[in-house]
Amino acid sequence: MLPTDPPPPGELILIDRLGVDLVTRIALPEGVILAQHPTTLNVPGEAAFRANPHDALFLGADRLLVTRFEPNLSPSTALNEGNDLVEIDVETNSLIRRVSFSGLDQIVDGERIYARPSRITRRGETLVVGLARLSLDFRITGDGAVALIPANLTAPPIGLVLPNASGCSHVAPDPDNADRAFVTCLGPSFSEEATRRLEVAIFTVNADAGTIVDTYRAPTQDTLPAVGSGVLPIGHDKVVAIGRTVDGLESAYLLDLSTGEQATLLEAEAPYSLGRPSISANRLLVPDASRRIIARFLLDSQASVSREPDLQLSAGPALPPREIQHLQN
Repeated sequence: MLPTDPPPPGELILIDRLGVDLVTRIALPEGVILAQHPTTLNVPGEAAFRANPHDALFLGADRLLVTRFEPNLSPSTALNEGNDLVEIDVETNSLIRRVSFSGLDQIVDGERIYARPSRITRRGETLVVGLARLSLDFRITGDGAVALIPANLTAPPIGLVLPNASGCSHVAPDPDNADRAFVTCLGPSFSEEATRRLEVAIFTVNADAGTIVDTYRAPTQDTLPAVGSGVLPIGHDKVVAIGRTVDGLESAYLLDLSTGEQATLLEAEAPYSLGRPSISANRLLVPDASRRIIARFLLDSQASVSREPDLQLSAGPALPPREIQHLQN
């Protein structure tokens, strides 16, 4: 998967999740692998800890932060505890610091709900980290919250409560406000769509102030989609969302957070086909795995949209498109 915030110019970052647990950096445009960074500490004689990294963010030329989604129930060292944020020195390729998120865990009916930090974005001098808040078996979802932490890592993360929401794992920067971020809450895991959307919401938060600025709630109409993944912001009150109706019909759509108005861009042929979109110079790209295309759209200054010819991918053995990110050489 790709990181939330783009990497430094001339680099591509790929995050291999559960079971691989690597962050790979690739030079652009050459395509040469710069380094592969393990997200766990190798302890001789011990089974490998499966950290399940969800995001990576550069804080400087040699400082890479990685969110580790999984807790380790029997760590022999603090650097392998998981459910945390870990700092990697890219020059020495070593784990040098850990920030625990266990203070944001919850106890529900006697069962621990782990904070499970997921997506991360930097807003000024504050890091905004989405929290999935799930039990060990993923069956129980805790209360909605997002973590705020100083970018210099001098203080532990503070939880900002997001009321009447859950599964708030996705964050994204507000392109119009340097101190704000969007937090997308996807509702409880393993729930029927009609139940899930009751706790689906998109919050605009002021990272520096630690406050909620605005709240968007999922529509009550069964025939309208409710967001099912992280959103792509195209302004302070407009995003591109991928969502589904109660009947399971998936679509990509423009969403006005201030009015709730939706404008359909693309309807999927099959569930879980539409991936993470990207926008650059008013050109919006949406990956469609079932059709094996990149759908292309042109947005004007008023956020009206026109469709351009699709980019058809070859039908060879390559995996279908799932994520797109604009990078700088």
